[in-house]
Formats: sequence, structure tokens, C-alpha cells
Amino acid sequence: MSYDLMVFDAEQAPRELEIFSDWYDDQSEWAEEHDYDDPSVTTDKLRLFFMELINDFPPMNGPFAKELEDDTLADICVGKVVVYVGFAWSQSEPAFEKMFSLAKKYSLGFLNASSERGEVWFPNTQGELEICFELSDIT
Repeated sequence: MSYDLMVFDAEQAPRELEIFSDWYDDQSEWAEEHDYDDPSVTTDKLRLFFMELINDFPPMNGPFAKELEDDTLADICVGKVVVYVGFAWSQSEPAFEKMFSLAKKYSLGFLNASSERGEVWFPNTQGELEICFELSDIT
């Protein structure tokens, strides 16, 4: 089991809890017709995010994969409007810090998919990330 985080294009993601939950389920079915290790399929902001993230957390697969046996390797899935990343649990704190700071830098949304609450952040008008809702609030 991995420690999972996701960033997404905040302009293309719904901002209502129930609709976001359905959208997230659709995104994580990986049904888009492309390779999920290819950053060319995603938005400019998400591609910049990906290229910066792999400096610290190299991908396990794809054209940017490293020949390492190391717990910094990440299972990175790149969709058209999301980047979903599975990390080793030993990397949970640095992974969260890195992804959250990059999400803020590139004005992306952020989901802590491994949290019991499933916190979903969106950038506000000042460029800060704020929790809009928690997936655990769905009844």
C-alpha cells in the first residue's frame, strides 16, 4: 500500500463536494486513451509540476524512470488534468511537503488521498491553498 497524493488543474475540477467526489472517481479509473507515464498529455502547469517533482521523487516507470532501488521512487500517473502519485510510506512527510509546495507554486488543486478525511485544497485569490471540503464529509 502506498501513500497517495494528487494534484489537479483547479480550473477544470468541480468545487462542490459530491460532484468533486464523482469527478475524482472518474479520474482514478485511468480510462483516458494515453500512457499514464507521459507528461506531454497534461496541462502546462501540471507538466511543470511533474518535471520539478521528479527531481526529488523519480518515477518508477516511463521515459523519466531511474534505475534506482530507493524509497524515493514514486508511482506517478499523469492524466489530462491530474497527476496522481504513490509514494513509499517512509516518504510521506517529504512527499506531502514537496507536492503541497509545488501545488501552491503552480496554482493547482491538491488532494490528500491517503488521509482518512480526504482533504481537498483549491488555490484562493491570494494564491494560497485552502481546504474547500473533505471527501469524508460525504454521507
